[in-house]
Amino acid sequence: MSDFERFASAMRGFGIACDCESIERLAIFRHAFFAWNTTHNISAVRDSRTFERYCIDCAYPLRFVRPFASLLDVGSGGGFPALVLGALVPSAHLCLVEPNKKKAAFLLIASQQMGLHCTILRKRIENIQGQSAELLCSRALCAPDVFLPLVAHICTRAILLYTGSQKLANSEITGFVHEHYETIHYLYKEL
Repeated sequence: MSDFERFASAMRGFGIACDCESIERLAIFRHAFFAWNTTHNISAVRDSRTFERYCIDCAYPLRFVRPFASLLDVGSGGGFPALVLGALVPSAHLCLVEPNKKKAAFLLIASQQMGLHCTILRKRIENIQGQSAELLCSRALCAPDVFLPLVAHICTRAILLYTGSQKLANSEITGFVHEHYETIHYLYKEL
């Protein structure tokens, strides 16, 4: 079974819509990702199997998050989770916040090649003003109790945090629903 057949099978199992165009966008993302990662080291992901696992981990929250027309991803790095979510929800406008110049350049090129509606902000989240999105997300950027004050000035309907740590997921953060899939823990809150 190829990487994206496993991905499509996982999406069916989760009850998440995944059409041929979504798979094509993910294939474009994968091609751009490995082309850039070889030269620019944008992520620790080094093989297709790990890339597939990251894609599945990133898509899993579509099972429980409210539908969104706009997404703001903080610390977008190698495109996880924003470009995966964008591949599956291509009508959404994505705003990717990434201060690293080479990663921001990758995100711009990959999102354009994927045909996504995307804005790249090459700034730190503390320096972002006037941004809003229906869903604000971040994957493993920092502990939730550190992250939440950093994004308090962003107008959003919901917050989704991805973390690999059970300890961080169980930290003293009130009002968040805790979900997990394999080794990833998700904290989600509608505001």
